[in-house]
Amino acid sequence: MAEERLVISDASPLIGLAAAHGFKLLRRLFSVVSVTPEVRGEVLADEKLPGAPQLRAALRARWIRVLRGKWPEPEFSRLGEGEASILRAVANLGGDTIVILDDEAVRREAVRLRIAVTGTLGILAVARRRSLIPAVRPHLARLVEHGFYFSQDFARELLRSVGEE
Repeated sequence: MAEERLVISDASPLIGLAAAHGFKLLRRLFSVVSVTPEVRGEVLADEKLPGAPQLRAALRARWIRVLRGKWPEPEFSRLGEGEASILRAVANLGGDTIVILDDEAVRREAVRLRIAVTGTLGILAVARRRSLIPAVRPHLARLVEHGFYFSQDFARELLRSVGEE
């Protein structure tokens, strides 16, 4: 069943899920996913990147939408423009929102602001628990092949939590 809340994704999870062959899980977990213009630009900047063709198709199909507001505040000057744009959008839109992002510094800032957060691996774990994928392990292997980093301890804990010890 799709969630009925504002879901905003950063570039890294879009790229990571595409690399892991799990991009469409977003649509199955959430009826609509939003991105800021800055995040859209980051993903579409290089058509060779995993995620670019998938995002372009999802935008055409309208299950990923670009937020249209302009929010200059709060500034978040220590963060990258894509991440900062997400936190500014949430700060200004409010409501029941979840952000999908991987960067640890940005996650800490989101938690400090009491914003619900998940990431690429969290999406894979939820998909496994809801039987949308048979296993997380192959997706993790594809992420590693594409240069994504996560600690082995974290990977073991994730696999244990979804019954793939």
